[in-house]
Amino acid sequence: MLLIPSANKDSVARSLILAGGGMRVAYQAGVLQALEEEGLSFQHVDGTSGGTMNAAMLFSDLSPREIGERWRSLKLSGFVSFLPFKSYLNPFKLKAFGGAEGIVKKVFPHLGINVQTINQNRSAEATFNVCNFSKKQNLALSHRQVTLPHLIAGISLPMFMPAVEIDGDWYSDSVWIKDANLIEAVKRGAEEIWLVWCIGNSPEYKDGSFLQYVHMIEMSANGTLLEEFQRILELNQRIAKGDSPYGQKNPITIHVIKPHFPLPLDPAFYLGSIDAHELINIGYHNAKEYLAGRQAAGVVLDWQATAMREPKAVIVSRQVYNAESKNYKQRLCLRLRAETCLVDGAGVAALYGDISLAGVTVNQSLQQGSFSRGTFAAPLSFNGAFVVEQIEWQLKGVISSAPLWQFLLGRGARLKLQIYKANTLFDEADCALNLWRFAALLYQNWKARRQ
Repeated sequence: MLLIPSANKDSVARSLILAGGGMRVAYQAGVLQALEEEGLSFQHVDGTSGGTMNAAMLFSDLSPREIGERWRSLKLSGFVSFLPFKSYLNPFKLKAFGGAEGIVKKVFPHLGINVQTINQNRSAEATFNVCNFSKKQNLALSHRQVTLPHLIAGISLPMFMPAVEIDGDWYSDSVWIKDANLIEAVKRGAEEIWLVWCIGNSPEYKDGSFLQYVHMIEMSANGTLLEEFQRILELNQRIAKGDSPYGQKNPITIHVIKPHFPLPLDPAFYLGSIDAHELINIGYHNAKEYLAGRQAAGVVLDWQATAMREPKAVIVSRQVYNAESKNYKQRLCLRLRAETCLVDGAGVAALYGDISLAGVTVNQSLQQGSFSRGTFAAPLSFNGAFVVEQIEWQLKGVISSAPLWQFLLGRGARLKLQIYKANTLFDEADCALNLWRFAALLYQNWKARRQ
């Protein structure tokens, strides 16, 4: 169980911090599932900016798996709402580029966010960060007192959505003040803090007004986080001397789960060059990777905690394969995203995917899978293991060239899948792939090797 009411004498006081990142926070759904599978539980959850949506979903009694399904099926058009037409006639007095109507009527209902359920939830404690613009303060509101206007204000980024007036004060997204409220967790006695970070931390300063707007958010969010790190380091020194202002008996440990490279920005999500399936799978893998190698002492609290590498070139191959399982006559869908990034003169390859059987999605971490040399003679193979309800599953797949007669009819290759449950073959499927898809896959692979 991911959420528990309070720490007892035998458990660690643990907080989960869901930072912002626009619609990239779909990434966090994969992280949440990995944390739950690891058996971690949290007495406190804190959300800021886009992270408030995932915190709200958790406290609306949705499981991590349900949260993932909601993100996958979300129609992005719900995020787009226009202000009255006359508002755009004078751009110098424009409140924002868009409004919140679609989020209130479409996005929140689809994500399962229910304010009444949030207010009444007793599974753990949650805080939602909003900026009181009138007083220039960040407020960490308890889940018992948060309202729908607060949740809307919490994701109302200046320029993109208008501020929200509540009881005479104006409220907006807190990302400019802080994107992760670790100190709120510290004040609640947390000794172990898990931070899920989505905002980029690129070492390169890029051209373009939109990217520089993003850089401003990066500077503010990462800069404030470093200040919180420093406060925690100072508190740990006091705790070591027996002076514990917030009741911790042990030094405060910080764990950070983040992408290796900056996630694509919201426009890429809107334009379809990345989707919720892929973001969730990347988050799931990053979390699994961190959990497998985590140190008891957590991360070093310096600028490298959220630092990401900036690739010189990125090549992406995205494929969706549909087939019908042989044994159960159910629709099977496999989604793959292969990335090859050129970093410091070397290529870094990654393979992510998920599979759904009869419409039910199972997350995968296919990072161990690999593409072949990219010739028609050598097949493309991949594999991945996952655990569902304490049962180990394994997916094995091979993409190979189709027979000549199929090739001449426009079929480029065949996909063969095998699904194992507890080391026993559970189901299998195969289908033919379109020639252009197979050719594109090989071309991407060849091009990546030449970088």
